[in-house]
Order: sequence, then C-alpha cells, then structure tokens
Amino acid sequence: MALMTRSAAALHYQPAAETAAAAACLSIFLFAILLPSTNAHTIAEQYHVPLEGESFQLHTLHTTPIHTSTGSTTDPEELGFRMKITHTDAPSSPFSKQQASRAELHSRLVERDLARVDAIGKHIRTRSRHHASKATDPSAGPSLKDPVKSGLTSGTGEYFVTLQIGSPPKDVIATIDTGSDVFWLQCKPCQQCYQQIGPVFDPAASSSFTTLKCASPVCTQLQFFKCGKNSKNCLYAVAYGDGSVTVGDFAQDTLTLTSISGRPYKIPQFSFGCGHVNQGLFVGSGGILGLGRGKLSFPTQLSGKVSNRFSYCLTDRFVNPDANSHIFFGGTMSNGLQYTPLTQNPHLPAFYYVGLTGITVGKNVITFPASLYQLDSVGNGGVILDSGTSITRLMEPSYSIFRDSFRAATRYLERVEGDSLFDTCYSIKGSATNIPPVNLLFQNKASLVLPANNVLLPIDSQGTYCLAFAPSYVNISIIGNVQQQNFRIEYDLANSRVGFGTADCATV
Repeated sequence: MALMTRSAAALHYQPAAETAAAAACLSIFLFAILLPSTNAHTIAEQYHVPLEGESFQLHTLHTTPIHTSTGSTTDPEELGFRMKITHTDAPSSPFSKQQASRAELHSRLVERDLARVDAIGKHIRTRSRHHASKATDPSAGPSLKDPVKSGLTSGTGEYFVTLQIGSPPKDVIATIDTGSDVFWLQCKPCQQCYQQIGPVFDPAASSSFTTLKCASPVCTQLQFFKCGKNSKNCLYAVAYGDGSVTVGDFAQDTLTLTSISGRPYKIPQFSFGCGHVNQGLFVGSGGILGLGRGKLSFPTQLSGKVSNRFSYCLTDRFVNPDANSHIFFGGTMSNGLQYTPLTQNPHLPAFYYVGLTGITVGKNVITFPASLYQLDSVGNGGVILDSGTSITRLMEPSYSIFRDSFRAATRYLERVEGDSLFDTCYSIKGSATNIPPVNLLFQNKASLVLPANNVLLPIDSQGTYCLAFAPSYVNISIIGNVQQQNFRIEYDLANSRVGFGTADCATV
C-alpha cells in the first residue's frame, strides 16, 4: 500500500419582550449549572431578570418521528439533495488562516481534536452519572450539578455547509455534526452572540418565519424547552459537552436546498432553533446542523421528503485541499457498499454506534474481546462514527496492541519522536512509500480497507508522518474523519445500518 507524500506547496423577526426575558431566564439557569466559573448574579444583572426564573421542564424524546415539512414529491426514492462540504482548514474556507504552514495546520488539528474528544468524554460521564442515579432512584431527574447534555461541538468544528433559509432565502453557514440532534442558527436580536462569518439570520426579514407554541407537538420533541409566560412560545435550550449553550425560540421557516439534479427545492415549515443567547466555544459558523439520530435532527426531518438516509464523501484534505467534499440526503442507494448494523445506545441516542470486531495490519489479524466494545448498563463503551473527530481513538488495550503490531510491520522505516497526540512517527522521504495495509473489521463481515493516506498523517513539511490513531482516554472508541476520507459513508437510517465504499470523493 503506497503512501503518497504531500507537497508543501499544495497546502497552503424580533421576539416579544417577555419571550426574550424568558429566554434569558432559561439561559441563566443553564449557565449557572453548566458553567461553574460564570457568575450567575452578574448574568442576572446583565439581562435584568431574577436569578430564580420560571420553572424548567425536562422532557424525554418521544418515539414517533415528526416530519415538519409539507408538500409532496413525485417520487421520494428519486429525489435527493446535495450540499458541498468545506473543511475548516481548506484554502477556500473563510475560517482558514491564509498561508498557514503544515506545522500550523497540524497544531490546529490537534487542538480541535483534543477539545472534541474531551467534550465527548464529558458528555458520556454526565450521561453515565445521570443514568446511574436513575437506576438507584427511578424518580431522580438530572441534578443541578449534572444536567443531561446534548451535542458535542467545539470551536468552528471540522466541516461546514452553506444552506439557504427564509423568504427570500438567505445564505447561512452551519457546522455539520453527527453527534448532535438539533439544527439551530444564531438569530437577531442577539442578547449574546459570538462573532460569525456572514450576517446573523434576521427572522424579521423573512416572510415565512414563524415561532412555534409550547403546545406544538414539535416543541414537545425537544429535550429542554420552556414556555413564554404570555405568548406561550416554545423556547429551546441545547447544552453541549464542552459547556457551550444555545438558547432561543424554536421556530419554522422555509429551507431551500439544491436537488441532486441541480434545481432549487423549497421545504416550508422546517424546524430549527433560533438562538438569541449563544455562549461557549462556538466560533465562525452561524450554527450547528445536527446529523444525529434524534427526532428533530436534520436528516430525520428530511425523511418526510426523501428516503431516510444520508451519505457523505470526504476528500483527502492533505493531498488535495482545494477539492470539494459533499453530503447527500435521500436519492438512490449507493452501489457496491458493504453494510454493518447500526446499534443503539439508549443513553446516548444521537450517536452512530457500529460493531468493531478487529483490525488487520498486513497479514496480522488483531481480534478484540467482545466485552471490550460492548455497552455497559449506563452507556459506556462501544464504537462510534464521528464527523467532528479527526483521529481515530481506540480504547486500551486495543490501541497498544494495534500500535505495536504496526510498529513491528514498519521496522524498515525511520522512527522519529512524536508529539502531544501521536506516539508513532516516521521520517519519510520520496514520492511514495509502501506501508502494510490496515483494515478495520466490523460486524456482518464489513470492512474498511484504509489507503495509506488514511493511516499516516503529515505533521510538517519536512516529511514527518505519524500514525493517525491514538488511545482513547474516554469510555468510547471513535472512528475519525481522517479514516473516512475517500469513502462513501452511507447512513441507511430506514434499515439501521451504515455502508462503506471506496470512492474518489473529489469527483463524486
């Protein structure tokens, strides 16, 4: 399996006052329990509302999906939507640092990745503590110190899309996240908004924008919601694993997507969060496009219009940083994919869990005890596919066994010192180097045969490459997006399975 080395030159509406006040009350509640370093009294004074606000309701998700789109299609199996995906470090990205060196790009990758995995770990620990307390006391709800959290974003995220919302349609940038359920955007008027690329969405400028009422069946699908005192508007809140929070009106507006045939397609009454208070590590993009398995996630809502699946194809951003990746919703099924079942973690329902059974390095087959990747009673363990994590994480002792096997198979390469994330690095010169093939094995005899560029990662412009795997220090293993590059990854939600197939994603 040849490693193609990368050339350094190639890288280079306004809500009513009582609604706003209620949103502020809800945000104060969340800030007080999620961000211990925040002075809640200071926030209360800032928003001119009492620290003790209205009652807060925690609702669990219903089991029946709600499709909020209206209209009809001639054939949902034929209709599909396509969006360009841009990586945050791509030269065309508004978030990229122009003329950044390979070492600078690597430093950014490591920083984002550590923050992402840390957020996942906090998310899992919070859920585990909550469900452990429920097991001993079924009447116990989430405590003020351990709220149930939803979502995982950190910083600008890894990949984002541009979509259109409102009438007339306005462009907005949103980070895609397979670990989040809710689609939300920053909205005017901002009580507390972070700096984003492009204008903040203005509901008052859209003739099709409507806020939802608390009695709406869509509102009751939310995990955190609150009712306005007078208007009874539906107020949402999403708290992320890294401590970030978004609070605002849950609303509907017309979403305009591009069909696979290239034509614009309008979907009225698409539900999303209109965030007026957004605090934490959100930077750059206008919101989060949640791709998780929840009832209000982006693909679940679209399943009322198209077949219930989505897929993406990520280009090799190190070899061809200017190439476009794409995400697809609906459409016809991809050909030539190997499928493995998706498993459900009832404690972490947004995540896409798969059954990893082993790894091969060359001819060496490494099998794992089934217990190593089984979920325990409170949701620890397992393996997820994640769009927001770059580097695959394996729980111990799996990582050490795999790493040692890879080192043994690459004794002919010159080893060099690693860095904060990577412990197996090499000095590789020349146009191509053969390395042993690495194959991820899954249930149902599916496999992901990784090309060399998905195994070794360039970290500078002097020919230093590191094994793009790391040990997991949280109670979960993660298949990262570097390992997913140049594969068509299809999430067939109707049949609860995920498919893999090699592809030249730059030409898809």
